[in-house]
Amino acid sequence: MRKADPTALVICPGLAHKTDFLRELFRDHGISPFVDVVNCHNYNETWGGAPVESVVTYVNTVANIVSKYGRGQSIWMAEVGYSDFRKGAYVSNQYMATYDYEHTPGYQAIQLIKTLTLLMSTEKLAAIAWYRIEDLPSTQDVIGDVNNRHLGVVTTEFKSKPAEAAITFSHHLFSERIKYLGDKVAVQKWKGSESEVYCFENEHGSVLVIGWLKTHVTDKPREDKEGMLKDARLEKVSLVIPKALGGKALQYNELGEEKPFAGAQVKANKTLVNDLPLRGGEIVILKLAK
Repeated sequence: MRKADPTALVICPGLAHKTDFLRELFRDHGISPFVDVVNCHNYNETWGGAPVESVVTYVNTVANIVSKYGRGQSIWMAEVGYSDFRKGAYVSNQYMATYDYEHTPGYQAIQLIKTLTLLMSTEKLAAIAWYRIEDLPSTQDVIGDVNNRHLGVVTTEFKSKPAEAAITFSHHLFSERIKYLGDKVAVQKWKGSESEVYCFENEHGSVLVIGWLKTHVTDKPREDKEGMLKDARLEKVSLVIPKALGGKALQYNELGEEKPFAGAQVKANKTLVNDLPLRGGEIVILKLAK
């Protein structure tokens, strides 16, 4: 490739799971001079048995390999997705559903925002591509299994699924330059909590708060073999954000539908959010203005 076109952008083939293989390529086989981009794929909770939240560890491991053995190559999440296929509890040979909402068009939209939030929190990726735009017809040959026909944000007839509104809203959420606040925000939750809360500050000083309860909890026994368990979980978390956010406060759902949020208060140059409810199978998105 270099001989044919010295200016070509050479991309390492997509890595789906095994970061040890990438480490071997860089450390033992010295491929760093020959690639410009490290390409990642992830389909946790569809073709991967790990919780979607583990994608953060996956991206950070890839970034550490590139940092140690590479030359600062860009890292792309060139494929990431979640299907709306299921047959009973069965999703794939790697994943079985527990709750009735999993792998439905509505929950695909929520999972899309959860996934993008997790990826943005790493601050390690130069590009993220959701796979895919349209579903594929049943007559089309695909790699993998039937899930590959159910990953789109629109149907085979190009009719919108909820995920189309979610990806449009995600572009709005993350369109400004943002930074992940991490442990700068104190999140108070009970012991054994299954909550996930991520906070970002955009370039104009507003703060995004995105929270949910984990759907796939690996150390929790499955209570319903048919995957139709009703998710009655409710947790309340409180946040202390280290800046005064006394402007307009809004709450959104995964489709970008908004309503006023009255649960934030400014005290001693900090913003307090007390008892923010997180419910199983839902996502909470707040935008707190400066």
